[in-house]
Amino acid sequence: MFSKLQEEKFDTIICNPPYLPDDKNAKDIALDGGPKGYEWSIAFLKQAKDHLQKNGQLLFLFSSLTNKERIDNELKKLRYAHEEIGMLALGFFEKLYVYQIWRKA
Repeated sequence: MFSKLQEEKFDTIICNPPYLPDDKNAKDIALDGGPKGYEWSIAFLKQAKDHLQKNGQLLFLFSSLTNKERIDNELKKLRYAHEEIGMLALGFFEKLYVYQIWRKA
């Protein structure tokens, strides 16, 4: 994800990751978040930490289909602080969340 950036650091990184579980019939890799739907997001969160300025932030949009509890647990494990700054319900089946994320001091 960040291999071309080497050691560059940013004040803000914005991410709208793929979030659907693997579907062998799907042709759109932009939607494939991994076997359970959250693997791409977790890999991003792990790698992004090395590319944030000291007081930098991530703006991270993800779906309830990604498994919100798993994302929240991973943020805690990676020692990120976060705040939900937006939520949009898409009918009864899905919600979109926007988190502001930063490294804990």
